[in-house]
Amino acid sequence: MIGADKEGLLEEGYSETDLKSMKDWSECISHPIEEGYVTSGNIVTSVSFEFVRFAIQFCKMVGIEISPKNFGL
Repeated sequence: MIGADKEGLLEEGYSETDLKSMKDWSECISHPIEEGYVTSGNIVTSVSFEFVRFAIQFCKMVGIEISPKNFGL
């Protein structure tokens, strides 16, 4: 996820291959991911405005116990 649209990055010289797994801002807003994050192996990244859900998942992955209630969830 990035707070930009793919078109702008393509104009800057990135290729479709470079961006094949990217979810741009518009896509995240129009088709949100319920979990609020994406994982691939040991990598976790937030999706658009879902940083809190990402942080909770990150804590789980590194063994830190934290309640979603701490963030109002």
